[in-house]
Amino acid sequence: MAMQGHWQLRYVEVCVQHRQPLEPLWKIAAPLARNDYASQLQRLANELMSNVQVQSDQNLTDYDRWLDKRLSTGVDETQLSSFDIDTAATFCNLLGAEVIRTNPEVATSGAPSRAIGFDIARRGPREVTQALKELALDASGPQDGMRRAFGHLHRWLAHDAAQDPRCDPYRDLLREVILDTFEMPASAVILGKEIKKRRLHSVFSASAEMGRSPAVTRRYLEHAGIISKDDTRPHKRLTFEAESAAPALSRGKRLVMAKEMAKRLGTSTEQFETLAGQGVFVPVCPLSISKFQWDVEDVEKLFASLTIGATSLMVEDENWQPLGAAARRARIDVSEAIDAIRNRKLEVRVLEGERSYSAIRVRQDDMNELCPGRPAHPTLSEFGEMVGLQKNGMMNALFEGGHISAERLLNPATRRFGLYMNKEDQAKFHARFTTLKLLSLGTGLESRELVERIRSAGVRQFRQGGMEFGKVYLLQDIQRIELDIDALDRA
Repeated sequence: MAMQGHWQLRYVEVCVQHRQPLEPLWKIAAPLARNDYASQLQRLANELMSNVQVQSDQNLTDYDRWLDKRLSTGVDETQLSSFDIDTAATFCNLLGAEVIRTNPEVATSGAPSRAIGFDIARRGPREVTQALKELALDASGPQDGMRRAFGHLHRWLAHDAAQDPRCDPYRDLLREVILDTFEMPASAVILGKEIKKRRLHSVFSASAEMGRSPAVTRRYLEHAGIISKDDTRPHKRLTFEAESAAPALSRGKRLVMAKEMAKRLGTSTEQFETLAGQGVFVPVCPLSISKFQWDVEDVEKLFASLTIGATSLMVEDENWQPLGAAARRARIDVSEAIDAIRNRKLEVRVLEGERSYSAIRVRQDDMNELCPGRPAHPTLSEFGEMVGLQKNGMMNALFEGGHISAERLLNPATRRFGLYMNKEDQAKFHARFTTLKLLSLGTGLESRELVERIRSAGVRQFRQGGMEFGKVYLLQDIQRIELDIDALDRA
């Protein structure tokens, strides 16, 4: 038998020289009996003498050699050299036990917890942090928290050694991992230290802040690009950076339905929907995510942009019309009128004592000037009138048949699309066709006489595929009889 002073440390479990397990000195739970060293040593000696048994050699671990060397000589060449030996040994054992609990591959290796924890801790803070992060990731259930993730290691640092400043470095490492893994609100006390600023949000905590259900909050965060649709973690464990997500969460708290937006705007719901349809208001999220789509702050932004430099209108004045009504009369989108106000192209007045969309007034004449003019080219029907084919829709028939060309353009004044013939389209018509009106202008002959002479020459009106297009002729047919016409004129 032998007894060495450094074997009294709780986590010394084997004699390095003889590779034999050590017998525990104290088994009595009662403090008074346990601290009676003389009687306890005598009892232990008697037990050992009556049951002397040499056990098979124990497998020595790097932990056992490290601990024996440090206790015997004070030499420590690992990253644990700066820590007191009792706290270092406790940390190694508790860390190793948690790794074995969560890692089946390590558990089946048969290595004791002291060896597993020492192999990590001796490499320094970076390796310890990585091991702690893996413990945190293993606690992935909806109700799992830091106590579930770190088990007895957390209890030791949070309670058993809470007043031991020598354990502060361990606490600092674990606290950082907790804050990088679990959402913790500002002012929360983590391992004895109050957190000044939230680092992470979870879907669950974000839903509480926004006042929405976790399911709606999750869809909203996915739409905002803050979390991934492919992330399958439960609401309480799906975390994201609180600082970068703060603007989206603040906006989410302000979202209301269209009815509330209309109320704040001072309009009907239909008027608000018209403004939204023209892009004056843009939904923050689609209706498939939530019926609360609209940011009330957008109303304030609109009022601010429309009333910069505006003067008050004391009483109703027919020269100053509501913005929406003036835009309708000018046949322009109200979004264009709003852009004009923002660009200082429209003067604005606001009814005294009112704060609503309808209180914003502009002059109708000023609004009318915003309406762009109609296209410079004649319409298909106008050109038909110019060449004498204004009746019976013959110009449209020629266009539909592909015999002439025209361009479909918007007339801002009427807000309608129509067919217009530019100079190139007109030139193509004149290069292929002519009419009685054009011939009459060119020859000075009346239409009746022209018809008789054209008929006498055997020229017929243009037709194709059984379709007739009125008194329009192929120019090449008329040019063949032009000399005859001249001869008749001389006669």
